[in-house]
Amino acid sequence: MSEGSQNEPVGTRDGAATPSGRPTCVCGHDRTHYMVSPLPTYTGWGQFWVILVGVSTQPVRIDYHCRVCEQTFDFTEDPAVLGLHL
Repeated sequence: MSEGSQNEPVGTRDGAATPSGRPTCVCGHDRTHYMVSPLPTYTGWGQFWVILVGVSTQPVRIDYHCRVCEQTFDFTEDPAVLGLHL
């Protein structure tokens, strides 16, 4: 079997976009894959509320990190998506 024929679209192994247009990591996972974790970034006050008080607050940025290849390959600052990560 060739390297690119493992049930993956051609071009996703090198970090290219999927057919849906979303970026992928080097192993071919996009932000919706179960092995990809969202890593939130908070403001200074946001960190205070989350860490010390335990209150949920909206992050200012979400980075997407693959747990297989350890690559951070995508991010979002879209308020609609950030609201899902409370």
